[in-house]
Amino acid sequence: NCVTSLPQGRCSRENCKYLHPPPHLKTQLEINGRNNLIQQKNMAMLAQQMQLANAMMPGAPLQPVVCREYQRGNCNRGENDCRFAHPADSTMIDTNDNTVTVCMDYIKGRCSREKCKYFHPPAHLQAKIKAAQYQVNQAAA
Repeated sequence: NCVTSLPQGRCSRENCKYLHPPPHLKTQLEINGRNNLIQQKNMAMLAQQMQLANAMMPGAPLQPVVCREYQRGNCNRGENDCRFAHPADSTMIDTNDNTVTVCMDYIKGRCSREKCKYFHPPAHLQAKIKAAQYQVNQAAA
């Protein structure tokens, strides 16, 4: 197909070596091209969502970032309002990327460990985690 003949409907080449489709095929090719662009955008959005939620796939540990102010002892938002993790035990913190692994048993309401080595997030962070998991499940379906 002659690309220059599609959008404008004219080609200035004297002896064009490409196909100049008739109007009914040209319209269909333009529709297919638009649909292909829409599909590419949708796939890019899905890939972005999957990348964002990658850590929230079933079986994978969730790793929220630890609050830096909390680590310094001066977070005035408090554990129940801060969007970052306030781990009770510093051994929970992964020093490589300053994250903590969430206890998925606790999220599901069934952590029976006396001294759990994973982070037990407050209700507002649990709600965010559950919402992210729901989005992942919807995107996967």
